[in-house]
Amino acid sequence: EAESVVRELRLAHLRDGIPYEDMAILLTSVRSMLPALERALESLEVPFSISAPDRPLEREPAVRAFCQLARYALGDGTDPDGFLELLRSPLVGLSDAEVRDLERAARVAGSTLPEMVDSSGGKLAAVASLRDLLSSNAERPADEAFWAVWRAVPYYRSLEESARADLSHPANRDLDALVAFSRALARFVERRHGG
Repeated sequence: EAESVVRELRLAHLRDGIPYEDMAILLTSVRSMLPALERALESLEVPFSISAPDRPLEREPAVRAFCQLARYALGDGTDPDGFLELLRSPLVGLSDAEVRDLERAARVAGSTLPEMVDSSGGKLAAVASLRDLLSSNAERPADEAFWAVWRAVPYYRSLEESARADLSHPANRDLDALVAFSRALARFVERRHGG
């Protein structure tokens, strides 16, 4: 059903020339229908933004990218799909082709992609730098660790600049999600006394 709806949107855009931003999908149950719809929109490369009041923060792309970084930097490194998502996220910014090339190089070298981070340069060196920054702040309160990463990542500066230049730019939604995430971390720290 979700794929059929998305195909109709794509046809309306390609055949009838209707801009994507002039279309909307209304859901009767956001919680049950949204995940399938998001997958369909992404798979058919239809641009979208979601206006759902009860959408979990981690579903927001800007927040999800930070969470993937935290899982990689502070976890046990056993989530290869999460690591690939981190590489493709705006924090790192690798294209699908670049990720495939890295996966191929890892197979040839007989190692995993996360293991290649320390031995490779370029954007993977940026991943190592972010991992080390977050790891070095692991003992600090969660909100302070977030702000340490915020200050170091150029992606966040570009969000701020885009939002300042145009109040209707999608960057505003990403910034709103990040601010809400920061507040949630601060509440967590208050409840856990420095958690």
